[in-house]
Amino acid sequence: YYVGEFEKGPFYSCLSKAFKKDPDRNRSGTLEVSVRVNSRGKVNQVGIKMITSGVSPEENKKIKRCIVRDIKSWRLPKKPKGVRDIRKFSFPLVFSF
Repeated sequence: YYVGEFEKGPFYSCLSKAFKKDPDRNRSGTLEVSVRVNSRGKVNQVGIKMITSGVSPEENKKIKRCIVRDIKSWRLPKKPKGVRDIRKFSFPLVFSF
């Protein structure tokens, strides 16, 4: 998913806030996001690993907290019958402004 392609799309506000403070910095990076979903379709765990980024460590933390908050608001379909475990998935999030 390429955030820079979709202005005002998912996570755009989290990322754009970090870069407004220092617009001359490299404004691209990659996150690895992992998500666990319970049987009711609620996200109950989010992990984010910053792989590359053009922002400070402090801003990285703010970006991660904001994205976690956004993802935890997701509501996904309930667990299909016959599925026993909590669903897990991960995806890269590549951004460029």
